[in-house]
Amino acid sequence: MKEKDEAKKYLELGKQEYKERKYIACIRSLTYAEQLFAALNDKELEGECLIYIANSYIKLGQLDKGIKAYEEAIFKFEDKNTSKKGTCEYLLGLIYRDNKNNISKAKDYLTRAINSFELVNNVEKQADALRALAIARIKNPRKFVEKKEEIISNFTNALKLFQSVNVKEKMAVTSLELGEFLISLEKYADSLKYLEQAYNYYKSGKSERILFTLRIDLIQSHLLAGNKNAALRYYKEAIEQSKRGYFSEKLEKFSRFF
Repeated sequence: MKEKDEAKKYLELGKQEYKERKYIACIRSLTYAEQLFAALNDKELEGECLIYIANSYIKLGQLDKGIKAYEEAIFKFEDKNTSKKGTCEYLLGLIYRDNKNNISKAKDYLTRAINSFELVNNVEKQADALRALAIARIKNPRKFVEKKEEIISNFTNALKLFQSVNVKEKMAVTSLELGEFLISLEKYADSLKYLEQAYNYYKSGKSERILFTLRIDLIQSHLLAGNKNAALRYYKEAIEQSKRGYFSEKLEKFSRFF
């Protein structure tokens, strides 16, 4: 069909413009393509256009227009066996968490994303959404409404899913975040398991900055858990690393323990 060929041509053009960071041109091309797909009743490709339109608005800093396009895309992907619905819900969750400071909406969209990804068996994305939900709950200014056990559960469930698909970097990042959350709860002994897991990943040179952070966390948790010898090991490593330009006030304070 001539109309479908025309729609696909503008879809590909819009994608290319997005890659080239020509966001206004991308919106123009894909708005036209989306209208053609709507006339053809092709909701899935209509939804794909809307995702790129939403992404472009976000890149341009026009959050409200981006939000509206993502919401319209979600409607187009209803009853479709695709991860794209969950992706829109996930991205909306991040926007409401990090840009709009609306934790209630963030939690709603991230919970919906978890369910959507589970339905299509996208394990890694489901884990991403669980981790994002845990962070949203930690960021909630109304902290008294958040159950600490649910935050820990979100993190540990995300870890299990990342492990099941062997995504090592995300396992390490999530382990670090959970370890630091447990430190905030003064559960120092419990934090060590997760901090050590993250340390074992980052010690191979993945990120010197994160490795230094982990060493400081491990010194603190081992000291407060009564493991002075283990704390000393990480203290010596942190001292050596500090000679390469890394600094922490905590490291100076730890010196009185050794």
